[in-house]
Amino acid sequence: MKEKAELLDLLDQLKKSEEKYRQLIEQASDAIYLLNHSGDFIDVNQSMCALLGYTREELLKMKVADTIDPEQLKIDPLKYVPRSAPETSTVRERRFMHKNGQAFDVEVNVKTFPDDRVMVIARDITVRKAMEMDLKNAELKFRTIADKSMVGIYIVQGGKFVYINPRFAEVFGYTTEELNGEYPSNLIIHPDHRDKVNESIRARLSGEIESVHYETVGLRKDGSNNWVEFYGSRVMLDNVPSIIGTMLDITERKKAEEQILTERESLLRSEANLQTIINNTDTAYALLDTALNIIEYNNMALRYAQKEFNYNPASGKNLIAQIPVERLPKFSEYIAMVLNGDPISYEVSYPEPDGYPKWYHVRMFPIANHHKHILGLVFAATDISDHKRSEQHLQQAYENIQHHVESIKDMAWKQSHLIRSPLANLKALVQILKNDPTDQVVLDYISGELERLDTVIIDMANEASARTVYN
Repeated sequence: MKEKAELLDLLDQLKKSEEKYRQLIEQASDAIYLLNHSGDFIDVNQSMCALLGYTREELLKMKVADTIDPEQLKIDPLKYVPRSAPETSTVRERRFMHKNGQAFDVEVNVKTFPDDRVMVIARDITVRKAMEMDLKNAELKFRTIADKSMVGIYIVQGGKFVYINPRFAEVFGYTTEELNGEYPSNLIIHPDHRDKVNESIRARLSGEIESVHYETVGLRKDGSNNWVEFYGSRVMLDNVPSIIGTMLDITERKKAEEQILTERESLLRSEANLQTIINNTDTAYALLDTALNIIEYNNMALRYAQKEFNYNPASGKNLIAQIPVERLPKFSEYIAMVLNGDPISYEVSYPEPDGYPKWYHVRMFPIANHHKHILGLVFAATDISDHKRSEQHLQQAYENIQHHVESIKDMAWKQSHLIRSPLANLKALVQILKNDPTDQVVLDYISGELERLDTVIIDMANEASARTVYN
């Protein structure tokens, strides 16, 4: 009789343990199901029913293959493990089919047991897939814009090129593969200018300055030189200080300017020669004497002055008289430097009715005779508004990529930290519970950890939905 009583007590404990196991499975937010080694459902929880839209009774009459996208099964069929096989655990992705016919992506954690059972935990990863697709689309948009741009585009990290577009490589006679991974100044900058360029790169990467705009002498692959103009700003990509910018080949423009300088004394005496040179360019040019009286200007300069200063030729030809009062102190400082023999280059913007400013790159350089006596100066202004817009769009594209990358990183961090903590606690508590299944304190701890895990998963799903951006 005593042995019979002990056996009945053992059966009662086993029944209670199975009931607790069933409650844990049923309350799980992840879809959990059991299969035999033939692929038949032998048990499913409520989350699995909700995930697929079937009732428990319907699923227990089905095979797992009935719930997977048939197109995926054609190229990636199920592989059933023999009963004699040892325990295994696999994590992979599958496409499930809802009862309504809609396909969706899930991540499945498959654990096989030798006793003809396979336990699977499935999680809907539709939101994560959408975020990954957004990231790929953002990168594709940037690549499409950059690769087809007529402006050279580059990215520098750790002092080396990590991206250049075809136009950038073409200007220097290289392929993109030849320049990627190289130090910029080593291959494409004239030796006399490398120290200045290296210092500019160092200052931006270290955070001393945010952006620069400068002209320098380039070095082509065939050994010839060209003039290039760089615009570059400091950004953080993958938490790494980087430089993203654009490059223009200004060789032809420099030749025109050199021609003006070469002819400077004769140009002062010959209006016809001056008009021939400066009216064949889209840059606004004006020739001034040391008193800043306008000696000559091209048509582009007249349109520039009329638009930005409301200039009227009949009102006089002194440049200072045309400069707005709020800009006069800085402009006077620049003039003093030029008349002292130093060329000046800067950017300036003027408001437009459409809300986007008109940007100009202004250059002023002195004109001197053979005795280095300053005779006057040349004022040149080039409309760079389109270039500025391109920079803004380029910066926005990278900010979007960074946003998606940070969202995915944040999700991954939470998965590896916030979920792992309650799971680790649950593992430890289950081991304790094996020693004393009736321990109410341990059961209360398990319940609390399950509540915490469920809250974390719900919060992550809501956060992921809120962060997803569809472009």
